[in-house]
Amino acid sequence: MKNSKKILCGLVASLFMFTAIPFSNISAKDLKHSDHENANVIRKVNDGKISKGLKSRSLYDFKALNKKCTKQSLALSKSKWVKINKPKHKQIFYRGEKINTSSYVWDTWNEYNTIALAGFTDLKTGKILWADYSTYLITPDGYDEIYGPIGVNTKKLKDGKYEFGVFALPYDYSTEEVLDFDKEFASVDIYLKTLKAPTKVKAKAGKRKVTLSFKKATGGKKYEIYRSTKKTKGYKKVKTTTSNKFTNKKLKKGKRYYYKVRTVRGSVKSSFTKPIRTPKVK
Repeated sequence: MKNSKKILCGLVASLFMFTAIPFSNISAKDLKHSDHENANVIRKVNDGKISKGLKSRSLYDFKALNKKCTKQSLALSKSKWVKINKPKHKQIFYRGEKINTSSYVWDTWNEYNTIALAGFTDLKTGKILWADYSTYLITPDGYDEIYGPIGVNTKKLKDGKYEFGVFALPYDYSTEEVLDFDKEFASVDIYLKTLKAPTKVKAKAGKRKVTLSFKKATGGKKYEIYRSTKKTKGYKKVKTTTSNKFTNKKLKKGKRYYYKVRTVRGSVKSSFTKPIRTPKVK
């Protein structure tokens, strides 16, 4: 554990200890509250609840802490007192996927409680999407860690680079005051992309069958294949597959069909390919 008196003496050095400072140039208009999915999350931590009033201060405090930091290259920020387990650094997610996060914050100050302040930021715009204090805190000489899972819904986010960061701060339980004379910080960068449809779809007609082939999409786990006898309507799913080839049998001789395909990754689905018209079935 740290000695808080030594930390006071090392204040200046601690402000510049980060290898990456992702949260910079935040304007006041960006500091609006946004609802996020961790409001009812149960955190597996020790006793010692903090004031509910800290919830409303999260965005303001997160901005203030980062404003003090210097802007450097965007990379992984590490701390021996804060460890981010999820997500992994530079992990790729696809829009619509839920980013599950969790971190450990160790008992950092001998004379104070330790509290965690987490935030999620768009690195392109510098906009803080949300920030939130941990519901619980670490008591001195008590348990050594906080575990705070937060789920980030990405459906309405744009493709780009984001960052999940966690501050560890001293907290005076008697006065319900967060102290910022020293801090520990860790972060991970996250890439968000749109799941694409497969490409190069081809259809070959055979004896009462049609064989489809296509190029798989990056990030795809499965593919849904739809068929219709008309180009713009009437499509029904005929197959879900992990392969990039599919043979549709027992079709009508002399008939043409339309097919379209989309990529599936868990609950996330891409747009459809353009309908492809088959030759006449033999």
